[in-house]
Amino acid sequence: MTIFNETFHDATGHLFLLIIGAPPPNEAEEYLRQLFKPQQFMQFYHQVEELNSRYIIRDVFGNEIFEKYTGSVIIGKLPVTDINIAAILTGIANHEMGFEPSLDQYILFLDSTTDKAFQMYDDRGCYVWSDTADKIRQLYLHRNEWIVGYHRSEIDEYFR
Repeated sequence: MTIFNETFHDATGHLFLLIIGAPPPNEAEEYLRQLFKPQQFMQFYHQVEELNSRYIIRDVFGNEIFEKYTGSVIIGKLPVTDINIAAILTGIANHEMGFEPSLDQYILFLDSTTDKAFQMYDDRGCYVWSDTADKIRQLYLHRNEWIVGYHRSEIDEYFR
């Protein structure tokens, strides 16, 4: 929550949510629906699509390609105050630990006004990014001791 709040200072602003997950119906998506007002969730873009995974395979011609899967894509824009951030982040952390309620979707928060984005990937950490290092430099300086060792060189290079 600390990093999320320090990334998105303006509690009166709006955020885009990009949610990518297993195709419905699944329990995590049903839990996710409960975290939003029904009329809001109904207005989100929601489609089942063929998506690229993060895994590279070889096609019949020997070319390296991304493995495909069928997944749910949900996109919405809401005031920050209408997003149950704590419940979403808890659900993401719970998934890795095997606790309930759990969210197994990739959920990205994007602020088109400040060009900042946030994604918690599991109970161990999150990504914060922007189109320029200066927009998130204060977070980098203020929370530098929280950067994990295996990402440190890449992150430090971004802020040089």
